[in-house]
Amino acid sequence: VIVADVPPPEAELPQVRLLGVMSAGTRTQVLISVDDQEPIWLTEGQKIQGWTIAKAGEDWLELAANKKTMRLELYE
Repeated sequence: VIVADVPPPEAELPQVRLLGVMSAGTRTQVLISVDDQEPIWLTEGQKIQGWTIAKAGEDWLELAANKKTMRLELYE
């Protein structure tokens, strides 16, 4: 039996806007809007349409999926 390595499907890049960042101690939350929907608060490790919130800073957010990353800046 031959098993071919099949790469995972590509996660489509969602239309994400970073609207706010809030830090309390070691916990950082980001306020985002996906595809112009109602904004939601999420934390590192949570997923959005196949993308994981990898890191967040004072005014930025990094999403990761399938070895790709996307960085969003506040006020972009």
